[in-house]
Amino acid sequence: MTCKFNKACQLPKDRELADGKMVCKDCRDWLIECECSYLLSMSLQKRQIALSRLDDVRGRVATSRLKERLMALWMKRRSDKQKATDNNK
Repeated sequence: MTCKFNKACQLPKDRELADGKMVCKDCRDWLIECECSYLLSMSLQKRQIALSRLDDVRGRVATSRLKERLMALWMKRRSDKQKATDNNK
């Protein structure tokens, strides 16, 4: 398995993304997922402000991609939380 960010990457693929893909610690996908986790730890109001600032710095296309990943990670966490709640019943 090669790193999506760097095809010649020889680092161990020891990080699992929300979608189940395994990547190395230096993979861009891992960086984005970490950023999304950080954003999800914020209150909604602070997250909206941060995304607005990112839009100014990175542009709408990059921010839109980040928002898509953010929503996917939020949905995954929500689904996992619901499964855990259902299993405890």
